[in-house]
Amino acid sequence: MALPIRNRLVAWHACILAVLLLLFTGGLYLALRYHLNREVNESLLAWAAENYGIPEKRPHRDNSGAGRAADAMLPESFSMILDEKGRSLSDHSLNPAVAARLRRMVAQIRVPRGKRRDEETVAIHDQWYRIFLFPLVQPDGRRSYRVVGRSLEHVNSSLAGLAVFLGSGWLVAVAACTVISWSFVGRTLRPVNLMTRDSLQIAASGQLGRRIANLGWARDEFGELCQALNQMLSSLEDSYETQRKFLADASHELRTPLTSIKANLDFLNHATKLPEAERSQVLRDIAAEVDRMAGLVHELLLLARVEGQSHPERLPVDLAAIAREAVSGFLHGPAADRRLTLQAPDSLPVLGEADKLKQLLIILLDNALKYTAGQGRIEVWIGNHEGEPVVSVSDDGPGIPEAELPLVGNRFYRASNIRGTPGSGLGLAIARSIAAHHQAMLQLSNRQPAGLRVEIKFPRNEEDHAQ
Repeated sequence: MALPIRNRLVAWHACILAVLLLLFTGGLYLALRYHLNREVNESLLAWAAENYGIPEKRPHRDNSGAGRAADAMLPESFSMILDEKGRSLSDHSLNPAVAARLRRMVAQIRVPRGKRRDEETVAIHDQWYRIFLFPLVQPDGRRSYRVVGRSLEHVNSSLAGLAVFLGSGWLVAVAACTVISWSFVGRTLRPVNLMTRDSLQIAASGQLGRRIANLGWARDEFGELCQALNQMLSSLEDSYETQRKFLADASHELRTPLTSIKANLDFLNHATKLPEAERSQVLRDIAAEVDRMAGLVHELLLLARVEGQSHPERLPVDLAAIAREAVSGFLHGPAADRRLTLQAPDSLPVLGEADKLKQLLIILLDNALKYTAGQGRIEVWIGNHEGEPVVSVSDDGPGIPEAELPLVGNRFYRASNIRGTPGSGLGLAIARSIAAHHQAMLQLSNRQPAGLRVEIKFPRNEEDHAQ
């Protein structure tokens, strides 16, 4: 199971700080150790030069005397002269174990000729010393070494105290960073916890109309996430509402044809001696109701698809070419006995979906054809009006009562003067929905002396307008 984000962020913060502090304290410790050792070296060399006249660049003849009191063991420093085999040439009072350790060291280490000195850090009886060996020339010409040393006890003690201090500070800093990060990350992630809580409550209650509260995060990433979640909830609510309306409309509108079909089937089942002509009529009635039901289901599905499409793909299309294609299908079919005319420019670009726009024109043409008597006139006009693309479909049918014009276009609403004509009342509702998805406006108006004009105004094409 993955760790919560809060734990991971705090762990990352603590690890990064721990590594940075470790690098800093380690560098500080090494720098101070180098500085202290350098001070020991410089002070030891200065002490040796002051007391024994150690040369700076070349071996010298020993004139300091073999039995100087300075050769005795000092609290911090010591000096003695040894030959090349490690034998003492000075009268000294060094501890025998110390002298023996120095002799072994001299016997093992040689200072090459021409080299000023050699140095070592050695442990003598669990105490560390910094040792320098300087080559000398005795009066009789023999080669020997002046050995000077100084205890590193105070350096090591200081470094040990510094290590304890830096280590303790490192632990305290990492612990404090962990506590502060835990609190800070918790406050930072609080909006996520609240959004999660609200989302779970919405999911559990099914209240898609409820929204996630934005508690002042509108200008940061959490505000954008909250807004995105609310937009998703709006889309879900719209989809759910569309589905609910579809089911309600389908159940309401399909009840009548289903009832008619059932009644006719029951009649056929009981009327066993029904004449063939009447039986054929009943079967034709059933077939008509089935066709009506199939057409109704098709229109309901089309309406549901159009209304359920939240963000339609809008591409440049030629509205004039689409209109010519739609009108051509009617001229050679249903409108052969009508006077159907089209007036359109060579090209009229708009932004939209070609299939949906063609469906819109087919609905308007079919609606005009349905209510226009034989030899009636249907006019389609495509053009620009004040820079806006416009589609107009006019007929010379019965029109719609003025008081009912605002209601036409609602689902299943049919004007009072045409309710005897077959239809579902969904055609203009689908057309209005397609127009709305193209940000267009569908308007109805009566013509004089008779007829209906359906006009669709599309938004101005900004690119063409700029050109």
